[in-house]
Amino acid sequence: MEFATHATQCGWGGNINGADWNCGEAAIVWRADVFRDVARCAIELPCTGQGSSCLAIAFESAPLPIHDEYAARCQARKAECGLVSTSDTSSVILRCSADALAAYATPVMDSIRACFDKPCASIVSCLNDTL
Repeated sequence: MEFATHATQCGWGGNINGADWNCGEAAIVWRADVFRDVARCAIELPCTGQGSSCLAIAFESAPLPIHDEYAARCQARKAECGLVSTSDTSSVILRCSADALAAYATPVMDSIRACFDKPCASIVSCLNDTL
């Protein structure tokens, strides 16, 4: 609520001063600690501040064990199945980088990891539907 009030006062719309951020979506897919840190930064950001500096917090998050497990499983299945991305979503996921997905919450990571349990021909389309 504080973010919405601050964003309205600053005239940002639903973003963080020019940085494309969907607060509602982020609250659903990001880890709670990451969301809180980004929201706190946005609330404290001056109206003329650089919105992307707050979003950088999400991309600097340290991976948790679930992110490391995803990366290992991703690498194994990518090699085994010869997986190739077909969208921006599967392109990010198939980098098999724990760091790249460190901001995402456990339920999202569970959905991604479940895709790697599918037959090879179904993995990429499953990944495209996860984010």
